[in-house]
Amino acid sequence: MVFDFAKPASLLRVMMLGEIYSKAGRKAVSMHLPRLRHEYHVDLVIANAESAAGGYGLTVGTAQELLKNGIDVLTSGNRIFDQREMVEWMGTNPQEPVLRPLNYPAGTPGKASFQFKTALGTVEILNLNGRVYFNEMDSPFRVVDQWLDQRQQAGRVFPVIIDFHAEATSEKVVLGWYLDGRVSAVLGTHTRTPTADARLLRNGTAHVSDIGMVGQYHSVAGLEVESALKPFITHLAGKSRPNKRPAGPVTFNSILLDIEPVSGRSLAINRLDLMLDDDTK
Repeated sequence: MVFDFAKPASLLRVMMLGEIYSKAGRKAVSMHLPRLRHEYHVDLVIANAESAAGGYGLTVGTAQELLKNGIDVLTSGNRIFDQREMVEWMGTNPQEPVLRPLNYPAGTPGKASFQFKTALGTVEILNLNGRVYFNEMDSPFRVVDQWLDQRQQAGRVFPVIIDFHAEATSEKVVLGWYLDGRVSAVLGTHTRTPTADARLLRNGTAHVSDIGMVGQYHSVAGLEVESALKPFITHLAGKSRPNKRPAGPVTFNSILLDIEPVSGRSLAINRLDLMLDDDTK
């Protein structure tokens, strides 16, 4: 289906942002997302926010800031608990639309899915983490099968959108095919580098390997260029630093989906990639 920016009234439009990185990403959200929601007739906005707090996890304050500025549901990944305050907060605030991956060990605080009500019906958002290079995680294939079985037994038939936070492109592509026809979309995050493989799979599942990020363009996936470069040149171990003083343009990577709200079948997936001026001080 060719993407219709006017959006047919019968279809649900979802925007998912790439990983929001540090102050530059949060500023871009506050300055531009309300306008984009209106311009593209968006019913639901999802964003991965695990690097929103200076590149290291998420804080209560940054989560509340992003939710106030037009994001409906926040997903995360392997670094959601980099800021220790999130351990207690996610355990004591189950009503908040802030997710951690389903395949964390049993007993991990927080929830992995959230049901969001739109004017065209409910959508469920699920957070998963890849296992390649993340061996502490359970198998995303096994846990998502169990989750979908439980969902079916409970009679939940509305659309499902999955943020699959993973390192390896191969794992992301395989999970997309594995879930084709069983969920509305499998959208990859984590590398903060956008991929050009957005497509509709045979049975109506939308897929992209990585959405990208919302963050400073002159960076290495949000990191300070010089500190990210040093280990490759010197072969000495070092910790790359988030760019503390963002300047210059901001990249705004996102995906737009059009979904049939009854069947949950995706009819269109398109990238929306913008280069935005940044006046962050």
